[in-house]
Amino acid sequence: MVGFTEENLKDLKTPINLKHFYTIVDQRKKFSYFLTLIKLLETEKTIVFVSTADQANFLNEVCVNFKIDFTDKGERENFYQSPVLKIHGFMEQKERSKIYNEFSKIKKGLLICTEVAQRGLDFPEVQIIILFDVSPSYKDYINRVGWTGRIEKNGAALSLLYEEEASYAKKLEENC
Repeated sequence: MVGFTEENLKDLKTPINLKHFYTIVDQRKKFSYFLTLIKLLETEKTIVFVSTADQANFLNEVCVNFKIDFTDKGERENFYQSPVLKIHGFMEQKERSKIYNEFSKIKKGLLICTEVAQRGLDFPEVQIIILFDVSPSYKDYINRVGWTGRIEKNGAALSLLYEEEASYAKKLEENC
C-alpha cells in the first residue's frame, strides 16, 4: 500500500489509548453506512476526514439539511441533531479559525474536514476519528487519528475501506 514503508513506520506511533478499527464497505453502500454510523455517534465529539473540499461540502450539507420524520406524524427534524461543522482548504483563514474555535468549545458534534485540519490544530476532547477515505500515507494516518486517545483518555479511529483496500487494513493491523 502506498505510504506504508519501513522507513516511515519506524518512528511513528499513535497514542497508547487509541483503538484502531476498520470496516470493509461496498462502494455502493458507503454513504448509507456513514450516515448510520454518525447517527449512532451523535452524542460524541467526532472528526471525519475526507479527501476533497467537495466531499466535505456535500457531507456537511447532508448532515445539516437532511430532514426525517422520526415520529411518523409529518414533523420533520434534522437527521443529525448535534452541531456539524466543516473545514477545508478553500475556506478563508478567518472562517477556518472561527470553525476551529467553535468546534474546540463544543462537547459533542461533527467536524468534517480535509487534510488542512490534520496538523497544527488542537481539538480537545475528540472521542472518535472517522477516515471516510484512506490516508495517503502512514504519517498522514498518524496525524489524523492522533486527535483522540491523548493524555490518558480513550479514543477510537475507524477507517472505511473498500475491498481493494484490504492491504491497507493489514498494514494497520501490523503497525497500530
